[in-house]
Amino acid sequence: MDGMRKLCMLLVSLLLLASAVSAQEEPANVALLDSGVKISWPPPVTEVWGAGDVIGSASVDGMLFHYLEYLQLNDDMSIPANAPWIPATAATSDVVVDGTLATLDTTTVPDGLYALRLVVVTRDMQSYTDMVMPIRVSNERMSAYTERVIEEALAGAGTPAEPTATPTPAVVTEEPPVNAPPMAFPAPGLYAVNVRRCDLVDNNACPIIEALDGRGAEVLANSANRTGWLLLRLPSGMEGWVSPTVITTTADTSGLPFAAPPPPLPPPAQANVILNGIAIAGGSATCNVPFQVQVNVANTGTATAAAGTITLQDVNIRTGDVTATTYGTYPAINPGGNFVVTFPMMISAFYNETHELRATAGASTARMQYTLGQGACNPQPTPVPPTQAPPSEISFGPNQCFIVLTTPWPAFAAPYGELITQLAARAWEARSLRIINGEYWYSINTPELGVLWVTRVRELTQGNCGPSPR
Repeated sequence: MDGMRKLCMLLVSLLLLASAVSAQEEPANVALLDSGVKISWPPPVTEVWGAGDVIGSASVDGMLFHYLEYLQLNDDMSIPANAPWIPATAATSDVVVDGTLATLDTTTVPDGLYALRLVVVTRDMQSYTDMVMPIRVSNERMSAYTERVIEEALAGAGTPAEPTATPTPAVVTEEPPVNAPPMAFPAPGLYAVNVRRCDLVDNNACPIIEALDGRGAEVLANSANRTGWLLLRLPSGMEGWVSPTVITTTADTSGLPFAAPPPPLPPPAQANVILNGIAIAGGSATCNVPFQVQVNVANTGTATAAAGTITLQDVNIRTGDVTATTYGTYPAINPGGNFVVTFPMMISAFYNETHELRATAGASTARMQYTLGQGACNPQPTPVPPTQAPPSEISFGPNQCFIVLTTPWPAFAAPYGELITQLAARAWEARSLRIINGEYWYSINTPELGVLWVTRVRELTQGNCGPSPR
């Protein structure tokens, strides 16, 4: 009978673990959990096996449906890059408040570390999620443990002996053990509460190590920090700290000794990428002449910074026009390290005017102003005065006018507008001609960027391309 009692106790333990629900460190009232998106059980750092219920809430205004999904974590408990989430349940529109979201069979996945996520989608196609991780699936270990307990239970039962006269049983009255240690249980209305590494509600500095459920745990000591937290020994043998706001105890704990909790863990290492320098190589830039811009990237954080991208723009201060945009990359940078990114640039508009170079990486920006030299560029066109007559425009028919570019050529969004790109050196069919202040602007319809405008190409035209310059 002793062996069968062990077997029954094991099965009861499994049922308790499979049906428990987690709670936070603050007092909770189940009646208040009338809405939200929350996985209450299993809590983080939970070991599961076999089939069990996922407890929580899926109840928001305008909810269309909800479902559960999971993915397997890396060995360091991080989420794999670009890993797809795998649906664990079909979508359902049932409203759940502090109840069973689904019953999952963990034997359908390999043992290991997982993240579990609840997804709620509303009628306006907004989505809300709650994720719990890590959860360890341990079917193989628990199967072996169960088999061993069953074998011991059956061996302890032995072979039935020959019937003998039934002796008169002695009346035994069990008294509670003298000086039995206090036991802690989740407070009324809570199925389980978090047990932490130390006496602080901080998932980074004082992570959750296990959950206290209906099986209870032995209370060992009070916190020497005078926080009121209690040191528990859980049925698994694990020891940890619990807030007094979420438990009830079987006896007064004020007479227990004081113990010092472990100190909080230091803050996790983090990278901090900043752009702390920008300069033009050689010190100056000239219109329509290639030059280089150097941007210094620094990592002032305590962890290695991942490789990233910098965006560099040139902006004319007077008009606000962006005359060029380019991109550069930097490699992973160790804490305290630097890297110089070099950008090739060429600006062909607004010479003899002030420009600003703006480099951006994440939330960090570096800026510098310079004056673009004229060099060999023609005089800068000026906008048409408001009192001047509208410019004349000529439209061309198919195959009437071509512009044969011999080198990459600047193309603009409009006459005197924003520089968009450099057209490739080839023949382009012109769609129209617009003459402004004696300046000939030809429109070209590109398949990627639509209508663009080029100028100073009269000597590169072929066909009937409008009147000759006077």
